[in-house]
Amino acid sequence: AHEYPRPDSAGFCSPVVSDRLNFGKSYRKSTKKRTSGLVNASNLLYNDTIKNIDRFCENDNRFEVQVMIRFILVFLLLMLFLVLTIPWVIWEAVWGKKDMEARNHRCLAVVQFMFRLILKISGTKLVIEGMENIPRDKAVLYVGNHRSYFDILIGYTTVPGLLGFVAKKEMTRYPVLKNWMDYVQCLFLDREDTREALKTILEGIDKIKHGISIWIFPEGTRNKNSEPTDLLPFKEGSLKMAEKTGCPVIPVAMLGNDGIFEQHIPFIRPRKVYLRYGKPIYLKELLPEQRKKSGAYTRDVIISMIKEMEEAV
Repeated sequence: AHEYPRPDSAGFCSPVVSDRLNFGKSYRKSTKKRTSGLVNASNLLYNDTIKNIDRFCENDNRFEVQVMIRFILVFLLLMLFLVLTIPWVIWEAVWGKKDMEARNHRCLAVVQFMFRLILKISGTKLVIEGMENIPRDKAVLYVGNHRSYFDILIGYTTVPGLLGFVAKKEMTRYPVLKNWMDYVQCLFLDREDTREALKTILEGIDKIKHGISIWIFPEGTRNKNSEPTDLLPFKEGSLKMAEKTGCPVIPVAMLGNDGIFEQHIPFIRPRKVYLRYGKPIYLKELLPEQRKKSGAYTRDVIISMIKEMEEAV
């Protein structure tokens, strides 16, 4: 075993041994200083990191409060609108029938104002392309992808002329809301009853013949797939209104619409939504195979439009 030098009887070490002991003491002191410096640097880095995290969380919390306030404001606005317009709904039901065309335009103007206000509160900014593809002299059938409740608001506030959406029949359960939907030409589709669904299609055909455009979501429900181009299959019967009337089909592609609400319910976040109206499709001009599967053909057109929008963004 190694033996360390010991001091003599007087308590002193030899000069060589003393130098070695002094070197050890200075080495330990310098090491302690370096270690202390590293600890101090680590503490500073840690404190700075905690401050940054706190600052980030503070900003994030402020943002979460803001988006929650947006949701509350939108909800209160909708409730106030439905409650305060009850007398208006009654008046329109009694006296509005005397001039149906005037009532249609009057009610559409009111709903468009409300929808624009909601989009403003929600912080939604629209980037619109293809408005020149929409005919101004005739009714059309708008066919679009569906990922958000806000799709209806966006549709009503951007297209020209009278417009009605095809909605699910369950919406008729809500009074006042159902009345307003009637006044803005909405159709209620019963997906479980084929006979009632046919009546709805015939009603839509009649509206188009009278100059009222119809907007339909052939997917049948909101698409929750993560990829915007992963559209649900289109119901082939959804284009019957265009087939029977000969009106043009306007393909509609939306991108970023589910980022407003659906991706983080119940928060409403400000988002930029890209909207494109495609060139009119006349079903009679399609090839026989395309005409037979007009829903699938239109779906492919909308998918290609979304891909182009993604590349541009």
